Amino acid sequence: MRRHKEIGQILICVVIGLVIGTSLGVLGHFFSPTQPEETVVSPPTSNQVTFRAVGDILMEEGIYDYLGSDYDFQDYFTDALPYLTGDVMLMNQETIIGGDDQGVKKDNYVFNTPTRVADQLVDLGFNMVSLANNHCLDMGQSGLDHSLAYWQAQEGLITSGTYATPEDRQTPRILEKNGIRFGFLAYTTFTNKKWLEEDEMYKVGYSQALATRTFDEEHRAIIKQEVEALRPLCDVLVVSCHWGVEGSFEVADSQREMAAYLNELGVDMIIGTHPHVMQPCEWIEDPESGHRTFVAYSLGNFISSDADVDAGEASGDAYSLSGILGMTITKEENGISMEDITYTPLVNHFTAEHTDYHLYPIALYNETLASQHARQPYSPSQFELAAIQDLILDVMDNGVVTLNMKGSAQDG
Repeated sequence: MRRHKEIGQILICVVIGLVIGTSLGVLGHFFSPTQPEETVVSPPTSNQVTFRAVGDILMEEGIYDYLGSDYDFQDYFTDALPYLTGDVMLMNQETIIGGDDQGVKKDNYVFNTPTRVADQLVDLGFNMVSLANNHCLDMGQSGLDHSLAYWQAQEGLITSGTYATPEDRQTPRILEKNGIRFGFLAYTTFTNKKWLEEDEMYKVGYSQALATRTFDEEHRAIIKQEVEALRPLCDVLVVSCHWGVEGSFEVADSQREMAAYLNELGVDMIIGTHPHVMQPCEWIEDPESGHRTFVAYSLGNFISSDADVDAGEASGDAYSLSGILGMTITKEENGISMEDITYTPLVNHFTAEHTDYHLYPIALYNETLASQHARQPYSPSQFELAAIQDLILDVMDNGVVTLNMKGSAQDG
């Protein structure tokens, strides 16, 4: 009996202790100002893309002697391949893929490029193609339609700048890589041939009034509408602009005017083409919103073959020079960043006999090759390795991009 009584007293004490302890714990939870809260910290989400861009694909007469009847680039790109490894790769198809039935056109400023050439560019990995340029109507509307049909049939590739129908033009051009959505628009200031009827003007992304060659209110409104429609659908908005003055290293006022307008609208990146020579890159910032836009005013000719260029000596030399723009684009919780921006200069090498075509990174070019270049008869004092290097530095070395003059693919 006594033992049962002791056990009962012990149990009562235990229960009282538990009650008091629980009460103190509850009071401590509400009244202790230093009680830490348990916080689960999620790691920041970060998606990353390598971006590459090149300039004009300009398939001129001379290079066909090298390509042969099967239009095979052979080893032309071999030394440039380490720098063409982007998740997103942009190019301007200057000479239209207008249909093999129309024959190859390669001179007198009228061009039609074989489908086989385009196939090899797709194989290189280009997946963002601007079709807005002054040659997009060289083969008329049938050529434009064939071009669109070809490019739009390529899986994982988007185009902009020419369109089949009004509905096609209103369809957002979106390319998604690694969780980052790229929106794409393309415009040209003019076309060389066969202006469209008024009710067909939607087929080409003109940025200017053709009659006056001015960036007028009508085209500002069209561009504004298209940018504002695409902006909410993408993380990075890229615009290709075919603009400027052929053969000029200087950025024209008209280029700066359009770039400022696109920056104001919230565009993230502008890739310029048409001058056929290098022009500088820069960041521009909207004074009101603070939005920054990266602008590459001109990347030069990625492919070309005209040695006797109707331009000044330096511009004629630069016609055979171009580069690969590279950067890393990262998407984070607070937006995107564009970093590690590089420019890998290239020399489009070929001889006066239109042999030995090869695309050399400047780091692999040498005096012997320069002495054999087709530019030598036209520019013997300038087309030397040191002069080429100086020209690249004069135009591109403004601190905005890192010039990859030494040949590290990791820097490309």
